[in-house]
Amino acid sequence: MKKILKISSFSMFFCAQGMILTQLHAESLKDFETTLIQKYYQDSCTSRNECDQYNENISNAIETKIKKDPASFTYSFPKLTEKNMLKIHYSPDHKIKSYTMDISAGGTMRDSTNLIQLKGKKGPITQDLTTVGFIDKIEQVKIKNRDVYLITSVFIGSTCSRSYRINSFVVNSDKFSPESIFETKTKNLDSIDVANDCQDWERPLEDFIRISKDLKNIDIMLINNAGKLTNNYLRYQKTANSYRYIGQTK
Repeated sequence: MKKILKISSFSMFFCAQGMILTQLHAESLKDFETTLIQKYYQDSCTSRNECDQYNENISNAIETKIKKDPASFTYSFPKLTEKNMLKIHYSPDHKIKSYTMDISAGGTMRDSTNLIQLKGKKGPITQDLTTVGFIDKIEQVKIKNRDVYLITSVFIGSTCSRSYRINSFVVNSDKFSPESIFETKTKNLDSIDVANDCQDWERPLEDFIRISKDLKNIDIMLINNAGKLTNNYLRYQKTANSYRYIGQTK
């Protein structure tokens, strides 16, 4: 009986220690946010160069902290997101978390850096995600009985030049990897782009890449040979193994 009590007390001690460590991680992340805001946040600025002067510093600091602290996976960074110093998106199953930071250095062209965190076998894993722009949304669908993550994002080339992209990814051996699920007439793709050269550039991304609520159809706006936007879309319809191109739609 005494042995059982000793083991129980021992287990309770380590459980309490684990809770304390979790709290310390959470507190350190809160402190990190506060320090970063105090050091770099600007209430106002008079030029693009002035507004962007700390972007790289902010991005580097956030990336370093996220990669070092596993508690970051479950932390929402409320202060940084409120100040628009960081944007976070989750997959519907909350197994994937993305971080997007503006690293623009002045001028009208905007640059972003993205990190992906996923639940690995031994804890959160963080990796760079270089093939997407400013992330808009993460969707999730079953293809070949696997979870496929669809990421829509926008690339900002200038004040009015935009490119919209949808990427498809899967988790392979604790890595977030591209997966070619878009089946055209001639090949399979892991991403599709829509380039918009200063036409109705204030329209939302959803006007250029439409994803139905049931995830059955993905429609890509058709740009004609003259580079003009049209009211037609290329429709990709979900099958068991892919999103297959089936023709044009309005």
